[in-house]
Amino acid sequence: MIQLFRRKPPAERGAAAVEFALLVPILLFLVMAIVDFGMWYGDSITIRHGTREAARAGAVNDFQPGCPGVDRAAKTACVAEKRSDIVGGDMWVKVVAEDGDWTEGNSLTVCALVEVTGTTGVTPLPNDRLVRSRAVSRIEVTDPSSDYTDPDPLPTGATWAWCT
Repeated sequence: MIQLFRRKPPAERGAAAVEFALLVPILLFLVMAIVDFGMWYGDSITIRHGTREAARAGAVNDFQPGCPGVDRAAKTACVAEKRSDIVGGDMWVKVVAEDGDWTEGNSLTVCALVEVTGTTGVTPLPNDRLVRSRAVSRIEVTDPSSDYTDPDPLPTGATWAWCT
């Protein structure tokens, strides 16, 4: 008669449980690293999109509803924040017109900075954990606005020097 169930030799009992216990921490570490990298990458893409959209909106003076204020630079910063759906941290925005003059033909620069916080702390994020984006557009509608810089203090060690 054929034996349907074979018993493992006593030496191999529990080997699968031990292998599972050894591999679970490595697999969890890899999954968390993938989540960290995905959050960083997603933030870097959305901040680029938000700064491009804001530069374009500021250049043509066409803003979405929900951005308060009368100052065009503040509205431009508002667009950057609303279009950048940041998941991993806080965001700062700076809006600068060429020579501080919002005249047709001058360039408009929108800079955004996001401090990324990781879940595991092991993913190779930028050294200063900051994601930066800069978009430049040509002003097409003259307006007597002034430049705008986010009033909240920047993260430690961060400056706007890269924005010029």
